[in-house]
Amino acid sequence: MVNRSRVDIVAAILKAAQNEALKTQVMYSARISFRQLDEYLKFLLEHEMIQQLPDQGRYKITDAGKLFIDSYDTMLGILHKTKEKQHKRENASAAARSEAPVTMV
Repeated sequence: MVNRSRVDIVAAILKAAQNEALKTQVMYSARISFRQLDEYLKFLLEHEMIQQLPDQGRYKITDAGKLFIDSYDTMLGILHKTKEKQHKRENASAAARSEAPVTMV
């Protein structure tokens, strides 16, 4: 498994809380430990990206959290397109090199 950045983990937590979720549901969905979840929830609550609902300790994403998710998804889309373009250029360059005539001296 590839190590994820803090931004990736925050996004996973926020996505898990989009439709209200219990703490354990968020933990399993984001694939982090209970200790890590406590640290991230503290951060997200302080920055008002998530809120704890009074009933049974459910968590729900806020408008600020939704904005974060939208920005995160946009960023990933841009990075994916950039990576695709780079891959196409590399393939075209490799194809051009393989098609170049070979001269014998």
